[in-house]
Amino acid sequence: GVELTLEVYNQVLSAMAKDKQVDKALGMLSTMRERSIDPDVESYSNCVGACKPSEWERALELVHRVMPAESIEPDGQCFEHAAAACEEAGEW
Repeated sequence: GVELTLEVYNQVLSAMAKDKQVDKALGMLSTMRERSIDPDVESYSNCVGACKPSEWERALELVHRVMPAESIEPDGQCFEHAAAACEEAGEW
């Protein structure tokens, strides 16, 4: 079988981001924690990227509240994903 490492989870999260499946992506973060795998900035970036334009407020919440609460510093990619959701929603 496949060993479920941080890298494997991040690849799955990346696919979820492409499909804009934020609920599934956030659920996977919980699964990772349950299995003692700490999500990293890439994990969260994929979750922000999974937000549809209609979910722009959720993208901002992840970047400005959730990530800092988890002691994870958002990177440029996180902000780019959040800005894209806002722009596509006409909120920028």
